Amino acid sequence: MSQLVDARSLPCAPSMTRSPASPPPSPTTSWPTTSGAAEWTAGRETSERIEARTDELAAPPYDTLTADELDELIAGLEPIAAAAQAVDD
Repeated sequence: MSQLVDARSLPCAPSMTRSPASPPPSPTTSWPTTSGAAEWTAGRETSERIEARTDELAAPPYDTLTADELDELIAGLEPIAAAAQAVDD
């Protein structure tokens, strides 16, 4: 059985945290070049590791489906995904 990771135990650089009300950096924002570069890299690596682990943990239920069952599931979820995307746009 896979072990779940408590997100609170993951390293998070304080310089990468921001309040919910603060906007994301703009494309013209000057990213840290020396003092903060390691924190940004660590944050990106942590994010990528979490995404990969999430994908890994989500895969087993889908692996049990036949090709036809998977097609049926996708067809059933497409309208929901389209509606969610429309709200997000």
